[in-house]
Amino acid sequence: SKRINIALTPDFTLSKITRTLTLKTSLGISGDSGGNNGDVQYTLTATVPPHLLSVCARGITRPVWEFYLYIMVITLTVLTLFSSFIAAIVESDRILRYCYIMSTHAHTATA
Repeated sequence: SKRINIALTPDFTLSKITRTLTLKTSLGISGDSGGNNGDVQYTLTATVPPHLLSVCARGITRPVWEFYLYIMVITLTVLTLFSSFIAAIVESDRILRYCYIMSTHAHTATA
């Protein structure tokens, strides 16, 4: 018998994770046309109580670049919102001027 060490690096977003472990062995069955030639499959399940997920997630060290990515995404979001706001103001000004010009031309043409 051989000892097998299995390591799982969770991100603690799910309380239950199920994966299939396939061991490829040389103990194939002769004449087996299924293509599994001695493959042994195990279903592995890791469970963390849901109320402990946040506690466990705090124990994981976050990558250094994550904070900078967060700041860049927030900055880009604020800039996009501000640009949309400016575009809406400019567009509304254009629409109001066009309506004002059309109404003044219509008024002078009828007079």
